[in-house]
Amino acid sequence: MGKHPSLTIVIVAVAGAAIALALARPVTHPQVIKCYFKDAQGLRLQAKVRLAGVEVGTVTSVRVVPERHDYPAEVVMTLQTPYELKVPDDAVVTLESAGVLGETFPQINIGDATGPPLRSGGELKTRPSENPTTEQLLQCFSNIVDHKPCDLRHKGDNANESAAVSSTK
Repeated sequence: MGKHPSLTIVIVAVAGAAIALALARPVTHPQVIKCYFKDAQGLRLQAKVRLAGVEVGTVTSVRVVPERHDYPAEVVMTLQTPYELKVPDDAVVTLESAGVLGETFPQINIGDATGPPLRSGGELKTRPSENPTTEQLLQCFSNIVDHKPCDLRHKGDNANESAAVSSTK
């Protein structure tokens, strides 16, 4: 063992611990996706991203891109799952609310999607949520108090259906 057996034991122990930690860490498959909205509806950093009701990632950036006049709210999401998640490039993102006063989160909808898998860094189309936003509900309640009509139909403010999918294929 040489002149310093305790040093050899420490080095072997540290190396063994490092290998054990590396093997214990779950393998993830990160994927970055961008999308653009007319209004981010109070979406915050670290909001959970859902696909089919399952949390698959987080929002890593919400910022204004003034050059995109019609849809200036850029949302960047990082999907991270222990399995390879193949999101079709024609999937659509909506902003949903968790309950009446809940947090806003992106929902990736793959129901009608049939396209090839989106590559990391790609862009998905967006469309308005079919559910009323928290802002719309509060305005409706305010109208009711003021004896005004309440209309919760979506006005299409957030439609981005004409935006082309620009993924790297």
